[in-house]
Amino acid sequence: MQIGGGHSVNHMDICLRHAGALMGAPNTAGTILGIVGVSVTGLILQYTGSWALVFQVTAGVTLFGMVFYLLFASGEKQFD
Repeated sequence: MQIGGGHSVNHMDICLRHAGALMGAPNTAGTILGIVGVSVTGLILQYTGSWALVFQVTAGVTLFGMVFYLLFASGEKQFD
């Protein structure tokens, strides 16, 4: 079962011909940030010794992403 259907199909809504490239670029960025996130989590834990800041940073990044998506996302066709 996949959750987040709106995100997954939005690429095809705005540009059907280039949907693969539009899906690949954010997924690549997300993968790179996922790798970096492991190191950042280790550094936070090393300096604070607590998971609290890790979860606060995660919540902040997620909240920012949600607000950004809600403000700027659209299902209107952008390109041919």
